[in-house]
Amino acid sequence: MKSIVPSPIRRGQILGCALLALAVCGQALAQTPAITGQLTVPSGANFTGVRVVACDPTTNKIVQGTVDATGKFTFMNADPGTYTVTVFGPGFAPQMVEKVQVVQGQSITQNITLAARTPVCIVKAAAPIALTEDINSAAFADAPEILVNTGCNIVEGLANISDFRGPATLSGRFRMKYDNQALYLAGDIILPQPNVNFGTEAQLFNGNSIELLFQNDAFNTTRTALDPMHNFRAVIALTNPPRWRFGNTLEQTPQDNNQPATLANFVSVKDRSDGKGNLVRANIPWRFFVTGGTGGTAITAPQDNAQLAMDVRINTTTPGATASSAGRQFQLAWSGLSGTTPSGLVPVQLCPQAPQ
Repeated sequence: MKSIVPSPIRRGQILGCALLALAVCGQALAQTPAITGQLTVPSGANFTGVRVVACDPTTNKIVQGTVDATGKFTFMNADPGTYTVTVFGPGFAPQMVEKVQVVQGQSITQNITLAARTPVCIVKAAAPIALTEDINSAAFADAPEILVNTGCNIVEGLANISDFRGPATLSGRFRMKYDNQALYLAGDIILPQPNVNFGTEAQLFNGNSIELLFQNDAFNTTRTALDPMHNFRAVIALTNPPRWRFGNTLEQTPQDNNQPATLANFVSVKDRSDGKGNLVRANIPWRFFVTGGTGGTAITAPQDNAQLAMDVRINTTTPGATASSAGRQFQLAWSGLSGTTPSGLVPVQLCPQAPQ
């Protein structure tokens, strides 16, 4: 039988088709989701507000995933590497899956089950805690540690996420206690540019600062709008000297007996010993939480075992910010959820005794 030898033109056509097929194949591989999975929630719950994020602890790369109405999540652009996949959702305990390995051209399936979040204990102080007692002191030793220390905690500034340099450059940890007089907060915060905040008095979050979102009644996933009778926010600018705003909508400085409170009596911000951030202390009397805004009535001190809700957040200044151009680069949230709606807070309980 006579063999058929492709003509030069046909050989070129075959080669072109092969190259085209490879190109199409390469595009398909590039578009293949790197990580997919199915979220499962308790009966009656839904996936509204659920967020999935993958963090590579070696490279500090952070990838946002998407979640559809059925709970299927997808990461379309995770480069090869080893990731920690974290799921945050209103009323759910954060779920973390470590060492998820992504290989070029392969799709990884990782199903995750979510459970209702149990309240975090805020331990009762045996006596009022002086501002000189920082997070490392014995006064806070029995308080659970609140960690806001990974790229997965970043909820604002995701468009510039490639600028994140890891927890050694940006992270925080907090401890809180209470008594019938006040809420006591202690923080240890690492910042890329310590002591910089050019935000206006009404926008202290546009620079290095911490925010405390506080709700003095029980956590409720159905409350999507701020309730001026129960929801409050405090912002402390991490500068020398510090500044603050307080209220339902940041409308004023804290009021003490209808007069502006003296900040130095309630807040202390000092440099870490390594100069890489701040040690923060705040004693917030219950009388600072005023219902209904300016001219309202202070709340009564919550009772032991009361169930409340809160979030603690870290804001960082934009590189190159000036007095005429303030800006926030990142916001990290304990809850892992963005925005200020009550459904994104963390349920807490006032515990007379430290959990064993």
